[in-house]
Amino acid sequence: MATPAFSLREDDLVTLLVGPDEEKFVVHEICITRNSDFFKAVMKKEWIEGRTRTVKFPEETCLETFIAYLNFAYHRKLPTESIETVSEDDSLGVDAYKVLAKIYVLGERLLDESVQNAVVEEFARLVAIESSDGKCYYPGSGCVTLIYNGTSTPCELRRMMVDMYSSEGEASWIDKRLPSEFLADLVEELQDFLPNDWSSVARSIGSGLPVRWMPVFCFGSLERSSRASRAVQ
Repeated sequence: MATPAFSLREDDLVTLLVGPDEEKFVVHEICITRNSDFFKAVMKKEWIEGRTRTVKFPEETCLETFIAYLNFAYHRKLPTESIETVSEDDSLGVDAYKVLAKIYVLGERLLDESVQNAVVEEFARLVAIESSDGKCYYPGSGCVTLIYNGTSTPCELRRMMVDMYSSEGEASWIDKRLPSEFLADLVEELQDFLPNDWSSVARSIGSGLPVRWMPVFCFGSLERSSRASRAVQ
């Protein structure tokens, strides 16, 4: 996509006040409205934001995530693209999934499918990296919780989490911190792979059986991927 021509005319600029302290960002309207249906709508003259050319986001408490979104709006770059390894010894690598999840959730609120699609692609790149210990590291319960708490269905990143856990997951990945909605989605996915006599058990899990039983009934009866893997928290 061609880089838009920027102007410093006041009519081309928009002020964003982010967080309870109203951190100020002055940005080009063409950049924030290019892919965000939220900004396209709110900048119309019938709205006060469109007339004052000021948009407030008092509920946004993570400035780093908002800055990362603006950087993508301008440069089409995500903050994790320089990462070449993901391991528990690399704090940036471990945090990468949560960083991306927060950007995806912000994209959901701003109705920006372009940044969401880019995040999904970046997740796919990171999980394919084999670290020096021979393992591939996957999003843990903290990341899954961020995604499920900040999105609604249908959601491509939710679908990706379910696919990862159903195809690569191990019993140790499942804990009580995972959202019940995710566990229900996972059980529904696993039912397609379970023998017929396990179907009623899987449905019971999805309807509220204690989560500690899920690894025994589901993961214990499936043939797992041979690739070494681990979920990072």
